[in-house]
Amino acid sequence: MSSLTLTLAQEEIAFTQRYAQLGFSSESEVVAAALRLLQARMLGEEPHHATLENSALENSATLYAEVYAEDIDLQELTASACTSLETENPA
Repeated sequence: MSSLTLTLAQEEIAFTQRYAQLGFSSESEVVAAALRLLQARMLGEEPHHATLENSALENSATLYAEVYAEDIDLQELTASACTSLETENPA
């Protein structure tokens, strides 16, 4: 992969720095996704929203899994909720 140095407005930098909250793995991934959307629009192509949404969803799931693996209280809460559901709605 190649690298490129960019000059961005402070608001754009702030946006890219929220990459994890947006479901991306890096600031570069945010910029790449934005460029793909711009390219599709400029060329009159249909943007690949599903691809971008899936990528963001997969990144969010990975982040959640990491948090879940380290948070014992969350694991216990989840187990408790599952047990409660099974008790209320037996198969």
